[in-house]
Amino acid sequence: MVSPDYRDRETAEGYEADRFGGRFGEYLRDHEVELFLCHLEGCDGPVLDLGSGTGKISLPLLERNRSVISADISLEMLSVARRACQKRDLRLRPVVIDAQQLCFRDRAFTAVASSRTLMHVADWQRCLGEVCRVTRERIIVDFPARLSVASIDSSARRLGARLGRPARTYKTLATHELAREIQRLGFTAIVVEKQFLLPIAFHRKLDRVHTTLRLEQFCRRLGLTRLFGSPVTLVAVRGSSQLP
Repeated sequence: MVSPDYRDRETAEGYEADRFGGRFGEYLRDHEVELFLCHLEGCDGPVLDLGSGTGKISLPLLERNRSVISADISLEMLSVARRACQKRDLRLRPVVIDAQQLCFRDRAFTAVASSRTLMHVADWQRCLGEVCRVTRERIIVDFPARLSVASIDSSARRLGARLGRPARTYKTLATHELAREIQRLGFTAIVVEKQFLLPIAFHRKLDRVHTTLRLEQFCRRLGLTRLFGSPVTLVAVRGSSQLP
């Protein structure tokens, strides 16, 4: 479900600061959480947070009294999430699991939310099939787009890894291929949102949220984000083009 290094205790402990540190990091986290919470509105019932990591999606849902199962292949990441829940007097329901082979019954969850998971699994089609199998109504996933600057970063990381350099590799995915696979599995994509045109690494290094927003607004107005934006947030519902 995640790169092997996320099962390392030191990596898991430093994940929050590494990904969401600084002003832009805080903005990125809040923005991602807001997107998922927005698309889960009106979708009552149990939620599976697949690839939950340190609890980015699980904790806000628990704070809203939602029924959530937090599933990840990394026990160390779940341990970080558990401690965060204890500080907020929340009860985490963690499950260590492979995203490509879920142990839940068919349609066990009203919704499945899966952030930054498909990019790490060995077989994203198999993972997506499992997600659709255990979902009754709605799925929300996000991933780096193949037709984006993220592809350059992904290729560079994989090349570095082959040359023996430390690198957290990931895959990029084609949005149309994902939408076609979702349709084959009995779902229909109803929302496709693209977040940034410029690389997240650039915005993180810049660490000026207002400048980031101005730059990205300019790119969006030019229509570039619609074509080449990443990451992509995709929302799909079972067997209908309308929200349930």
